[in-house]
Amino acid sequence: MDLLSKCPPTPNCICSEFKSDNLHFIDPILYSKEQSDIVIQKIKTTLQALNGKIISENETYIAAIFTSDIFGFVDDFEIRIDEDQQKIHIRSASRVGRGDMDANKKRATEFKTKLESTL
Repeated sequence: MDLLSKCPPTPNCICSEFKSDNLHFIDPILYSKEQSDIVIQKIKTTLQALNGKIISENETYIAAIFTSDIFGFVDDFEIRIDEDQQKIHIRSASRVGRGDMDANKKRATEFKTKLESTL
């Protein structure tokens, strides 16, 4: 089981893997065993609804990118499904810059809200 990467010390990243990282932590998404068969499809549908472009995936991991409308900045969005714990971990981080005006936190929160409403 590979964990998602830790966030750098800059404020332009959010991640649910490392609870002790108060600056960057967001709660993971929980799901039930009964939902295991639909989790991947629901994640992909939610990413696409938010205009994310999936660039890589396997049974327990999805990598996507989001591009800002105005300046074309690219943010990486990763998802790791922990089937043993029934948790969906997320990480959203800017590729460049130091600050992101909370764009990654807002995106992760919006993703969580939309996904949880479909599970």
